[in-house]
Amino acid sequence: MKNKTVVAIIIYNRFSNLQRWVDCWKQCELPENTELRVIHNTDTTFNPEPYKKLCEDNQIIYIRRQNIGFDIGALQDVCRERLTGFDNDWNYLLWI
Repeated sequence: MKNKTVVAIIIYNRFSNLQRWVDCWKQCELPENTELRVIHNTDTTFNPEPYKKLCEDNQIIYIRRQNIGFDIGALQDVCRERLTGFDNDWNYLLWI
């Protein structure tokens, strides 16, 4: 397997921040085997569909999870390989 880099962005309810990340990502010259994954910590206070659609429209992996443990809970889920949709197929992980 070639080296693979995953950039993981953890978001909650700031849609404008996600829009900025997507805009920046689209302007990058990316090395081969580099991908962006958005982990969306959600609860019942807002609609996650616009976040999901923005990611899907820009070929970005979108992973929704219940907001348990905040961003460190998501990191624990990734490290323990229990976050559905976040494949453990990476060599380098940039956690944002």
